Amino acid sequence: MKIVVTGSLGNISKPLTEILVSLGQEVTVISSDPKKQEAIRAMGAAPANGSITDLEFLTNSFKGADAVYAMIPLSFTEPDLGAYLHRVAQNAEELLLLPKQKTIRYVGSEEMTCNEAAQIIGTAVGKPWLKWVLLSDKEMLQGLKMAKVPEKLAETLVEMQAAMHSGKTLENFHLNLPKMGKVKLADFAKEFAAVYHKK
Repeated sequence: MKIVVTGSLGNISKPLTEILVSLGQEVTVISSDPKKQEAIRAMGAAPANGSITDLEFLTNSFKGADAVYAMIPLSFTEPDLGAYLHRVAQNAEELLLLPKQKTIRYVGSEEMTCNEAAQIIGTAVGKPWLKWVLLSDKEMLQGLKMAKVPEKLAETLVEMQAAMHSGKTLENFHLNLPKMGKVKLADFAKEFAAVYHKK
């Protein structure tokens, strides 16, 4: 299969690329950083250098692909993060649904509360008392401003947190009835703990 992976060599896209290449798939990795091309080739994949905001570039990169792993990397240089995410998502959706018989599938592993996730991670690293502390929108905005995060970006991050905790971001996910993957957070927590204790 010909598979396109977005997200450059990030924490998800890099291991995903390694797995796909090891399975004999023909993989193209999209990256905006030309310095990553050599590392992408060394993994056995083909680099495609360009911006995911460039519709023409995406059109050419997605051409002939049997599948696309679409992930939007956050950009902290964008003055309006919300508009950027919306623009990129629209471009990708438009391309991924051409021709019309193609479908978008959501990828998931399991659903749980933030405190359930904190307990799994905390237990794995020897801190079973670990809790998820949810800041109010006002507290989060104040903290981001104190950290000198640009105002528009700070407001967008607060809006994203509110949407995540309201369940709004999962509406389409649930409508598409995704089949959950086999690797659960408890499995990842073991790997995370091993790296955590090395530091």
